[in-house]
Formats: sequence, C-alpha cells, structure tokens
Amino acid sequence: MGLDVVERSIGRSELYIADEVFMCGTGAQVAPVVEIDRRTVGDGKPGPLTLRVQGLFNGIVAGAEPQVRGVAAPDLVTLPAAISRTI
Repeated sequence: MGLDVVERSIGRSELYIADEVFMCGTGAQVAPVVEIDRRTVGDGKPGPLTLRVQGLFNGIVAGAEPQVRGVAAPDLVTLPAAISRTI
C-alpha cells in the first residue's frame, strides 16, 4: 500500500476530528468505526483507506495475497506482523 505507519497513543479529541477510524484485532479483524460518542466520524461511512486495509486483511486471511501467502498461521498470531510489513 506504500503508507507510512506510526503507532502511538492518541487523545479522544483526535478521534472526533478524524476523517476515518477503524479498529483491528482478533475478533474485530478490521472494523470501520463511523461514530464515536454519538459523533459522526468523517461522512459516516467507511472511508477509502479503511476499505483498502480491510480488503487486504481479508485477502491475506483467504490466502489471496501472494506477497504474504503462507505467513498467516492457523492461529493467526503472525497476521498483524504480515499486515504491518505489507502496508
């Protein structure tokens, strides 16, 4: 995807003014967030970056992404690292 990614703590106010927000985790996988504290995020729909990340994640899980094929273990422990390297 060619994106620079920074992992850091953020304040709630940054979420309120974000163009897009998504959560990721074992259960959520990649889940768009369209509302925070009853405040609409962006235009209230999943944004283009969120949809790209979600599509890549789903492709990796399905084994459809050749650049990381075989990296996703059955327990998915290595999957987040594979996505980080791909983005």
